[in-house]
Amino acid sequence: MVNYRQQEKFRMGVRALAVLPGRIQERLVGAFREQLHQIRANELPEPLSTEWDGIRNQVYGDHGGTQGQGSLEATTERMTDEAASQIAHEIVEMAYRVDGMMAEQDSPPAE
Repeated sequence: MVNYRQQEKFRMGVRALAVLPGRIQERLVGAFREQLHQIRANELPEPLSTEWDGIRNQVYGDHGGTQGQGSLEATTERMTDEAASQIAHEIVEMAYRVDGMMAEQDSPPAE
């Protein structure tokens, strides 16, 4: 089950990806620094949990998803525009799925 906090973090992360200035790599860093670093894979239901863990590992690189000093910047700076765009796409898709899950949870049961 997802919760409002997770939904809000994903929404704000997507907003950061869309409106922050700079290359997509820089916007990924900003989105994680501002919002997305607060989302923990173990707080999400499967398969979102596994997918989020994979995204975090991609952006934090060899640091195993930890938030070591500079690991985010160093990893994203080495990414091609295509790779960074693909990660941003995965984040947006995951945010849409979280929204859908929240809508289902908030819907009254079918009679």
